[in-house]
Amino acid sequence: MPKLNVVLRKEDLDPSLVFDKVVVVIDVLFATSSIAAVLHHGAAAVHPFASCDIALRAAAGMEKDSFLLAGEHNLKRIEGFAGYSPLALTKLPLRDKQLLYSTTNGTWALSKASGAERIYTAALVNATAIATQLLDHREQTIVLLCAGAAGRVNLEDVFAAGYLIEQLEEA
Repeated sequence: MPKLNVVLRKEDLDPSLVFDKVVVVIDVLFATSSIAAVLHHGAAAVHPFASCDIALRAAAGMEKDSFLLAGEHNLKRIEGFAGYSPLALTKLPLRDKQLLYSTTNGTWALSKASGAERIYTAALVNATAIATQLLDHREQTIVLLCAGAAGRVNLEDVFAAGYLIEQLEEA
């Protein structure tokens, strides 16, 4: 079993300490579940952004029909962006599109972890697959980063971290 650390809120992660680690970001209610869902439904890639402004700047350099902008800020859909939940996103024409995605918590957590050697996104829907992938990193420290919300710990993120640990033990 690899060495595991669980960080309960994105605010508690020191980005300077993850350069040689594997980070698994968990934001069950939106970001990581949405990322798994859109990839399953044919999106070519998901690009997480810490803010909608950064996502808009990235979109400015892309071909118009090659991407979709999606996201939320404080649980409100960003004007001009598609929705942010797995259900809303999977109703969109995703096949071969790049999803430029910005959320209040999950994509910010991904941004904080950007200096890690490797980053995965985990949710309950893909925990078994992520656990299997993490077996390739047995010799490294793995950080399970729960996104949380508004500076608070989210029960669903902590539950998913525990479930992921259980899946790792079984694998």
